[in-house]
Order: sequence, then structure tokens, then C-alpha cells
Amino acid sequence: MYQNITIVGLDDFGRGICFINNKITFVENAMDKEVVDVEITCSKRKFNEAKVVKYKKQSPNRKNYACPYYSVCGGCHIAHFTYEKQLEFKKKKVEEILHRYTPYQDMKIHSILGSEELYYRNKVTLHVWNNKLGFYKKGTNELIEIENCLLLDPKINAVIHKINAYLKKNKLDIKEIVIRSLEEQVLLIINGKITQDFINCMGNINIVVNKKMVFNQDYIVDELLGNTFLIKRNSFYQVNKKQVARLYGLIIEFIKDRHYQNVLDLYCGTGTIGICICPYVKHVIGIEKESSSIESAKENQRLNHLSNIEFIEGKVEEKIDMIQGKIDLIIVDPSRSGLNRHAISSIKAIQPKDILYVSCDPMTLARDINLLSDSYELKKIDLVDMFMNTYHIESVCVLSKLK
Repeated sequence: MYQNITIVGLDDFGRGICFINNKITFVENAMDKEVVDVEITCSKRKFNEAKVVKYKKQSPNRKNYACPYYSVCGGCHIAHFTYEKQLEFKKKKVEEILHRYTPYQDMKIHSILGSEELYYRNKVTLHVWNNKLGFYKKGTNELIEIENCLLLDPKINAVIHKINAYLKKNKLDIKEIVIRSLEEQVLLIINGKITQDFINCMGNINIVVNKKMVFNQDYIVDELLGNTFLIKRNSFYQVNKKQVARLYGLIIEFIKDRHYQNVLDLYCGTGTIGICICPYVKHVIGIEKESSSIESAKENQRLNHLSNIEFIEGKVEEKIDMIQGKIDLIIVDPSRSGLNRHAISSIKAIQPKDILYVSCDPMTLARDINLLSDSYELKKIDLVDMFMNTYHIESVCVLSKLK
């Protein structure tokens, strides 16, 4: 054990940083300026990982988080930060990554939109092992049995309670359960075998088993910014409805008075962004590789009676070069891996006036901004905290073509 260690900063994952025998050490559940006794849990050639044995001096920005799974689950990372500290951490993290990996050494975050509410997630994936339901312990395949999660919509927690009650008296031959909820609807998605008795115990919810609808519907419907969206079992949909409305609001605010003619919406998912901006532009083309998402996107187009949007199924890097005509705005909302190099080259070749880059990973965002910097200048970056109590942050960046 190492005593009276001062935490000098935080890494990008919210862990405390200190130095032990001149080797950088990352300490779980430690905050900057705290003094702690620590125990090394893993020693690598270039760094250590450690845990706190005793707090000698605690940060005024520390709070208690009333979750019995917090120290083992891994779903939350910085729930011991006050919310003001969480936002400060995320803002500083993104700015430092931009300063480190892009030409924008003085770039400041324009705004950060936070929401301190718990119970915000409308989707969860749970595992079943030895007839117990829960999450895998951080970094392992060991199951942590869950009764109630502070991040999940109460309707999802209610279904978890029903499943747990069933499992106490019956066995289920399943390994994974996904639960989605929006408005007053719940969709339960199961891989494995279930009985009619199980279905009866779940109440009046939608149930899909092995990709087939077995009770009610195989989808749920949401209303967002005046639009109707149908979400099927595999369709991508943001997990925090309140905050995604604010994120899309930033996009609409930028677009609405600029009179864009043709917009390319890359990695469009179920078409949510493209559909929300349809009233403000002449035409939108969405590209998405997941067939289930494209199917939902086309259904969403019909539900909202839109004639100025179309969807193309396929990989962005394979379909983007097929686009004909002038595109004056490109919106990208890729996965955490960011933009494909070919997609970046194609975007440069298309030469839109502006790019709106929606990102859930500051590192790949910085990489792509750097790759675009010979043609596009980063004008503004706003943050939206979609994932409270975690180190994740969503951003909306405006890039304009160099003159």
C-alpha cells in the first residue's frame, strides 16, 4: 500500500492521476486534489492501475451515489462527481483533446447542455446466467444481479422486477434480453426460449423472441420535435430523449435560416436528423448500412408525409460517390469509430459549404477534424450531455469550407 498520495489530475475516463515511483498511476474513484492511500491492482510497463484503500482528504466536488452496484458494474464512471464537476470535466476533456490533436489550440466549447436527471436511458441490454439477470462486472464475464438501475427509465426497471420475480420460481433458457421504452410503450427483445407463462407475467408489453414478434407489436413509436418515429428491435435511436431533442435543436438552429438546398445525411440511422430538418431545407438524402434502420427510416418518412427526403441503404464509403448534383451541407453522425478515410476524401471532393459533425467520441472527432483541416475550418463546437454519470459526451461541430 502507498500512503498519502496526492491526485494531481483526471484522465479521459474520469480516473484520478498520480505518480508512484515516478510511474503514472490511474486510480479508480479518486478525484483531483484528493489525498489517498492506494493499492496497486495492475502494473504495466508504462503505467499502474490502483484502487483507493483510504481517503485522507476528499474533494468538495465529491458526492455520494446511492447505487449498490456502482463500484462493480461499470455502467457509471463519474457518478461520484457533483453534476457541476461532471460538466466541467467533460468540457475540459474535449477542449484538451482538440488542443492536443487538432490545429485549434485555442478552441473553446461554445456551450454545454446538461441535465442532472436520473432514469434517462430508454434502452438496456441485460444478460442471464445461472437463471439470474443483470450486467457483467466491469472487465469480466461475472454477472452482477440487478434489481433497479438509476440510469434506466422506470418502465424498464418495472420489467426487470417482473423478470426477476419470474426467475425466482422458474427457469429461462435465454442469455440476453434487450428492453426499450418510449412514451408509455415497452419493447422486450429476447434471444432464446420462453413460455406462454412468461409472456403472461410480463403484462401488456411488446415482445419479440428470436427476431419474431410473439406478443402485440415488434416496434414502438415515439414523438420527437413534432415528428413520429417508429423504432424496431435493432433500429438505432438515441437513449436519452430529452437531451436528443436539445441536440437536434442545435442542428435546426444552425440550419433554419441558411436556405440549404441539398443536404447529405451520412450514417442516418432511422432518419431522425434528416426528418427533423426537412422543413428547413429543399431536399435530404440519408445513407445508412443497417437494413433494419433503413426500413424504419422509410416508414418514418411515410408516417410524417415527407416528399423531400430519400434513403439509400449501404455503407457510406461505398454509396457516397454515387451522389449526383450539388450538395451544400453534409451532416455526419458516425459510430464511435468516426469517419472512414474514404468517406473523408469523398466529402472533400463533394465540397459542401458546411459540415455538421455529430460525435459521441472526442478522440475520433479530433482525428477527423484534423484530417479535414486542409479543406474545412472548425467554427464552433457545442456539447450535449446525453450520458450523465458516465465519461461519455455528445458534441455538435460546425465546420465551414476554407475560402
